[in-house]
Amino acid sequence: MIADGCCQHQNQQSSTTDTRTTEGGCIVLVAKCPIEGASKTRLSGLLGKKGAAILARAMLQDVLLGLSDCPRLKLVTKILLYAPGTEEGHEHMSHLLSHLYNNDDPSASSKNGDSPWTLLPMLTSKSNDLTSSNLGDKLKDALVRVRSLPGVTSGVVFLGMDSPEIPLTEVVHALHYAGSQGTALVCPADDGGYGMISLPPAASPQVFEGVRWSHPLTCVSQMKALSDCGVPVVLGRLMRDIDEADDVKQLAKRLKGRYSECEGEEQNGGSCGDVLEKLSSLPYGNAKCSGDKVDGG
Repeated sequence: MIADGCCQHQNQQSSTTDTRTTEGGCIVLVAKCPIEGASKTRLSGLLGKKGAAILARAMLQDVLLGLSDCPRLKLVTKILLYAPGTEEGHEHMSHLLSHLYNNDDPSASSKNGDSPWTLLPMLTSKSNDLTSSNLGDKLKDALVRVRSLPGVTSGVVFLGMDSPEIPLTEVVHALHYAGSQGTALVCPADDGGYGMISLPPAASPQVFEGVRWSHPLTCVSQMKALSDCGVPVVLGRLMRDIDEADDVKQLAKRLKGRYSECEGEEQNGGSCGDVLEKLSSLPYGNAKCSGDKVDGG
């Protein structure tokens, strides 16, 4: 699904911003495998464990497809940074990509079929321990690794799967700021965190040090860390995370009549919209959905 609207810096952009090349840039989508009992656990009360995992998968699918289908992002390297970074995690994400881009065709030349996404396990710079609460180390490690990939010569954008209403024009702006102006862009989330950050080529991996993760001041502390490292930063548009039951209810209300920022075609909520419609009739939890409405049963 695609979000619309203006961002705080957008009025300063010329009408040619969206057509500027993003070649050499990289998008890193940070995602947890949508596994029952381990994904979106705070939604279990509304949707049940299975329903929460189904919605998590739908959110991830919408983000993957939204980014890969956008013409202005075709030349951008796309990395799916997955957790847990184990063989099981790799198998899970490989199957998801195969389903999305290859319809599970066993004759495909690779497991990921025609997927534009490259799988990268989430690690830390010190060890392979994925239970570490220090997300900063994991992002630092990922930044170093993606910058070493062929074709990545410009800005790097990190974004999460918790904000399925992807502001695609904002991703384009973020890559432009990072690549052409040497400026970071941070999109705050409504819970105090942030949904997206772009980093220029000169930004040190140290920009992820000293950030107060999972805290109401996560975004503020990230912007301070950027400033402390000498990286200019601008504030982007607000992004909505889907973490709590009320977030799901509000998401369902926003889906109807959405339009793609990339192609102008009407959206009906993509996978998320379909899932929210179906969950009300399945014994996964207490959710009752009717198009644009979700209520606790």
